Amino acid sequence: MLSFSQIFLTLLLIPSSSFKLNSLEFKLYNSFILNPLVEIVKQIKILINANQFGIFNCVNKAEYISRYHYVKKIIELFELDCKVQRAPKNMFKRVAPVSNNESALNYKLELLKINCMRNWDEALSEYINILKDSLYN
Repeated sequence: MLSFSQIFLTLLLIPSSSFKLNSLEFKLYNSFILNPLVEIVKQIKILINANQFGIFNCVNKAEYISRYHYVKKIIELFELDCKVQRAPKNMFKRVAPVSNNESALNYKLELLKINCMRNWDEALSEYINILKDSLYN
């Protein structure tokens, strides 16, 4: 099954003539906290080149960012006319109980002084600008 992010980005990449994303409405959790993973490939390359192995958190820096904030920022950066609304907590049923806080810290990366993960919105802005350049130019 595709994740919400995969579906969302796929919709953004479909040419506007075949799919109209403007005027859609997205309802997303505001109560689940997370860290976006915009730059994970760059961080993994650094880990490989530093000959590091093991379990590492590799997340962009974020404080109290929810899926709502993340999608709202993507819509804003693509300059789309979509509504992004906070969904009530009980709107989406989860199969298993999960924590309301899915965020993490890059503790080991910081100790090793090889953490390249930037602030989530800075990394996302750069990524979306690269996507826009490749889509529209």
